[in-house]
This record gives sequence, C-alpha cells and structure tokens, in this order.
Amino acid sequence: EGKFEGRAEGIVEGRAEGIVEGIAKGIVKGKAEGIVEGIAKGKAEGERKKALEIARGMKTEGIPLATIAKVTCISLSELKTL
Repeated sequence: EGKFEGRAEGIVEGRAEGIVEGIAKGIVKGKAEGIVEGIAKGKAEGERKKALEIARGMKTEGIPLATIAKVTCISLSELKTL
C-alpha cells in the first residue's frame, strides 16, 4: 500500500509542477508577444504621423492632392482636411 500511495503522491506533485511551469511559460510568452505587438503598433503610428507631416508640407508647397495621396498613401478626403 505504501508504494501505491507514494506513486499517487508523485503523480500529484508532478502535475502540480507541470501546471506551474506551464503557467510561467505562458506568462513569458504572453509578455513577449505583447512587447512585439506594442513595438509594431508604435512604429506604425510613427510612420503614419510622419506621412501626415510630409503631406502637410507637400500641400503647403502647392503639390496636387492626387500626387500627395499617391506618394503618402493618405486618402484624398483626409488630405482635404489637413
């Protein structure tokens, strides 16, 4: 009977350790994915801000809106509001 109890206890401990390890790995992976996503979002926002800045300058220089739209990938309707 002692052998059976020891085996059962070992299984329970092993499962508990596995669960804790799995949770820890999941947290690390989630944080890493969040950081990557945050960097990508920040980069995209920065690129958009720069495109708008360039579009404003082009508009000030009298460059046709169609050309600005083509170069900056900003819609004509949005360019009209700049």
